[in-house]
Amino acid sequence: MANEVETRKLILVPALITLAVTLLRLTGELLHWSKTLFNPEAGGGGALVGITWLAPVFGAYFGFKLARAGLGPDADATN
Repeated sequence: MANEVETRKLILVPALITLAVTLLRLTGELLHWSKTLFNPEAGGGGALVGITWLAPVFGAYFGFKLARAGLGPDADATN
């Protein structure tokens, strides 16, 4: 059960940030804000506000958190 609590704690902040960015993007598209920031085309059309850029940010976040918890790759492992 402790592992489940840690998992929830680990994903809470990224989940809330993703929700906030999604709601901001939805608002921007519906109110026809700048297409540079909120392009309504399928896939975002290169818009600056979107969840795509969150993948590398959260990848680094999860990697850091897991390594700090001792769950990173084994330095002595050989292929």
